[in-house]
Amino acid sequence: MLSRRRALQGMGAVLGTTAVGCAGDDPANADGTGDSSGSSSSGPAPTTTTLSPSTSSSTSADESSSSSDGSSSSDGSSSESSTGEPVDECEGDGGLSPQELLEGIDTIVVVVMENRSFDHYFGSATFLESWQVEGLVGDESNLDLSGNAVTVFAMANQEVQDPPHDWTPVHLAWNLGKMDGFVIQHELDHPATYTEVMGYYVRDQLPISYALAEGYTLCDHWHASVLGPTWPNRFYIHAASAGGEQGNFPTNSLTSIWDVLAAEGIDGRNYYSDVAWAWGAFANPFASYTDSLDEFFTAAQAGALPAFVVIDPNFGLLGGGGQNDDHPDANITMGQIFLASIYEALAQSPQWYSCLLVITYDEHGGFYDHVNPPETVDDLPEFTQLGMRVPSMVIGPHVRRGCVNSSVLEHTSIISTLTVKHGLAPMNDRVAATNDLSSCINPAYIGDPQPPVKLPPIAARLEDLLVVKPPNPDTHRELREMIADGRIQIPAHRRHPEAGRDIAMELIGHAQRLGVLTLTD
Repeated sequence: MLSRRRALQGMGAVLGTTAVGCAGDDPANADGTGDSSGSSSSGPAPTTTTLSPSTSSSTSADESSSSSDGSSSSDGSSSESSTGEPVDECEGDGGLSPQELLEGIDTIVVVVMENRSFDHYFGSATFLESWQVEGLVGDESNLDLSGNAVTVFAMANQEVQDPPHDWTPVHLAWNLGKMDGFVIQHELDHPATYTEVMGYYVRDQLPISYALAEGYTLCDHWHASVLGPTWPNRFYIHAASAGGEQGNFPTNSLTSIWDVLAAEGIDGRNYYSDVAWAWGAFANPFASYTDSLDEFFTAAQAGALPAFVVIDPNFGLLGGGGQNDDHPDANITMGQIFLASIYEALAQSPQWYSCLLVITYDEHGGFYDHVNPPETVDDLPEFTQLGMRVPSMVIGPHVRRGCVNSSVLEHTSIISTLTVKHGLAPMNDRVAATNDLSSCINPAYIGDPQPPVKLPPIAARLEDLLVVKPPNPDTHRELREMIADGRIQIPAHRRHPEAGRDIAMELIGHAQRLGVLTLTD
């Protein structure tokens, strides 16, 4: 049996965690598919490895605190369940099927951020945090156009230039698995700042992401669905297919998960901040399943969230600042406030004890990652190649704590999980072959859901958060064009130059109410 102890040491925390294979994931299936029967939820027990050399300890009395609703909030360090029984955090499925592991979950919430790679956000945790993840060694490099090596480095700039990440430059950066074209592709677009593509961030810059990663399950082999830009990857979240689209082009020919759920009588909502991506992507500006982010906070507080939720961040498409999607050159502190607010809304909700939260990024955004992505199953041969790894976490009261899941996962895993949970027919062969998220569940917590892990507070100045910059016409260009020509209709009360700032101030208000953010002078 594995056990663990968390000891805070300076900036970092050393966790005893495990690399967990997804339910039904045969480690030999390096292509990211399930077993040969086409099921994503059968196969041998997953292999596991510990994240740190920590050994067991008992939980001290001061390792939890009360959340605002009066429930207990743990810091993720316990090696016991709330019943006092010892828990083997990162190993075993208890002999339960994936559907049985997901039995206690009534609401699945998915937050999809923008354009960061795993190594860019978590790669340094191997040598700075002693996490045994598939991260950086610290000497990885790519050559620039002059033949000079650009090595990975700690980056101070939190508002970096946007690297190229369309279909062609991403494939050139990948270079048939050599992973050596990132710098050159960025240099061609941004000759003054091209080294940024090799930069990585650390805990101080991403305190919420690091706290959630070490408090719940970090997935270090979650890949974008394709080697391409935002829209094809988001299509896999919403429809398990890009419909052959390699670029950011709308389509109304795909059957979406929203269509499937509606046909089964299962409620779902896509909550948006400034604009719902689905309005443009599915050429459906009046999609009945979309609601504003304020409605998410209201529903969470009332315990009225539907069975499936996708949350779009603030893409920065309206005036006045406030972008929080992490898409360069957004301020990543705004992204941390956004993620913490979503998490705390769930942590303080009556639905906490039956929810599952997934945080992922649509694609790597052009930033360096050293892992060659595997192939998978798809109806179209040019879409069998998975994309780069993206930062992804699975969070909730039933989720393994302080563990690393090293199964091959990708955005289709979300629909695979819904398929298993609700007993749906797979939408296509890719859904049937893709690993679901049930191995992130600790079987000991199915009947004993755990209180939420406490997050570190954020303190920031308002003027630093809401810096107004000229809009970058290349950032979310397609949605901007659709707004400009009327294909996307912005709600009337948002049709003014400061609408983006208004949306940001609403989020900041929620963050303050939830105890996430303190504004300083």
